[in-house]
Amino acid sequence: MLVDLISGLFIGAGGLFVLIGALGIIRLPDVFSRMQSVSLIETVGAGLLCMGFIVKVGFSLVGLKLILLLTIIFFLGPVVTHAVAQAALAAGVKPLLVHDRRSAATKADAQPVSASVDKIKTPNVKASVKKALPKSGSKKADI
Repeated sequence: MLVDLISGLFIGAGGLFVLIGALGIIRLPDVFSRMQSVSLIETVGAGLLCMGFIVKVGFSLVGLKLILLLTIIFFLGPVVTHAVAQAALAAGVKPLLVHDRRSAATKADAQPVSASVDKIKTPNVKASVKKALPKSGSKKADI
């Protein structure tokens, strides 16, 4: 009875995540946003479903196979998602962004950088500090 309840909760939660991810695939505008929904389905949704099935079948050969399947999903899912994203970028697909952080970072790098580390607003602090330091032969400014 308790096993059925726990497995039902896992399976219900997994089904909910799969449903939310499927709605995201339909509603989101570009391939990169849709890949986020697919990764939600394959990691969280499939993980919770497998956990529910493992609880339901108990410790048996089927349970070991489900554990193996869960391990494969957790290791290969993010790798495949990353590979698809890189292939989309290589094919020239541009992400639809409201605010492009990459252009904001290049604008911040183009501005003069002060020598004070507290005033630096760029994401790459190490490179910005190297730009701000004088180009003398002294080794004390080496970062």
